[in-house]
Amino acid sequence: MIDVGNAPPHTGIGSYSYGLLNSLLSHNGTDLEVRSSNISFSKKYFRPLNRLIYLYRLINLSKRNYDGSNVVHFTNVYLPKRNSSTKYISTIHDIDAIIHPELYSKRYYYYFSHTVKRVIDRADLILTVTEASKNILLDKYKISNDRIKVLGIGVSNNLMEVELNFSSTERSEIPTVLYVGALAIKKNTAWLVETIAEGIKKKNIPPLKLILAGNKGFGFKKIEKNIKVNSSFVQWVENPGTHKIAQLYQSSSVVVLPSKSEGFGIPLIEAMYFKKPIVASNIPSSLEVASDAACFFELENKASFYEAINNALNDTSKTSREKFIDEHLKNYQWNELLPKYIRTYKELASR
Repeated sequence: MIDVGNAPPHTGIGSYSYGLLNSLLSHNGTDLEVRSSNISFSKKYFRPLNRLIYLYRLINLSKRNYDGSNVVHFTNVYLPKRNSSTKYISTIHDIDAIIHPELYSKRYYYYFSHTVKRVIDRADLILTVTEASKNILLDKYKISNDRIKVLGIGVSNNLMEVELNFSSTERSEIPTVLYVGALAIKKNTAWLVETIAEGIKKKNIPPLKLILAGNKGFGFKKIEKNIKVNSSFVQWVENPGTHKIAQLYQSSSVVVLPSKSEGFGIPLIEAMYFKKPIVASNIPSSLEVASDAACFFELENKASFYEAINNALNDTSKTSREKFIDEHLKNYQWNELLPKYIRTYKELASR
């Protein structure tokens, strides 16, 4: 059984959860029966109430022994009390809120800290999505190495199925830099806008258009102010659907992920799928996921960022970059990852 918690589909955890669930459901066969918990209640408004409804449904599901499931995979960190007849798996995507509390609200920090401790106490197996996340968990907590395993994330099947009738001649003559993700402190969005504005003004980078595609996150007020001040070159696309996201990737010149911290960074593999040059902050997860497909810059270093942007715009190594992507992206396809997940479920069920 897969339980996606209350992760909205448009978030990184939601993309992982529903991507895995839908891929597994398409596999259903005699060797493995996959089912959804069907208890998620992730409406846009009244999030605390949504959480209570989800927890009420989860309690009832537990009382039914998860409808006879041998293994339950909770893809959104949270784990309920132990059930003697069922094995528990939880995916911990990152512990950024614990190691970088300044990037989150205090309320979320306390909630998340408590939730992670319960996962570590209760889970039969913990999954992470990068070696970087696994290493951070092992450094922070006393977890035996055989209780934690790295299994990745695939590019959204929905995104890959979008049909685009988009000609290269439709692209603007002005380069377009695309940012996809929550507009939040963790994602370094305010710094991104300020730094690009200063770079254009001082001619450290050419005139360009910056598109921010995503919803409001923690610390949005400062970002909103920066967007308004720099509206001549910044466009905010709120709550973009899959087709819109695909269009934005296709028409962009460069994709940028300037995050202060990440567990994975789904825009990196989406940018690779569209063969786009990438500019990313020099953090462990991005180095692991994007590798030779990206130009990296040092956090808070404007000169380093401008150098990376200019290198990505010039894209002098396009042929070798795209050749690398063709091989590297195979690690982030659900059809390649699925056997690893299935094998993991079977091994845990047989213990």
